[in-house]
Amino acid sequence: MTTSPRSAAPSDLQALFALYGARRFGDMEQLAQALLARFPNDGNVWKALSVAQQVQGKDAVPALQQAIALLRATPNCPATWAPC
Repeated sequence: MTTSPRSAAPSDLQALFALYGARRFGDMEQLAQALLARFPNDGNVWKALSVAQQVQGKDAVPALQQAIALLRATPNCPATWAPC
């Protein structure tokens, strides 16, 4: 029996970074939400969602709070934009 991954793949995070770099913040938000439907405990995806929301002038506080809560529980995770 195989288990499903608990976090988004590095390629998923790279796709989020690419959308940010292309200034496609709405698409970044949509991708982050889709990834969170599959990986609701991935703090890096919550962090990406908060960034996408913030740059669009949306309320990013709930997503950022979720990211902080999840990433705080990750050993050796620096408080940066870089994925853990």
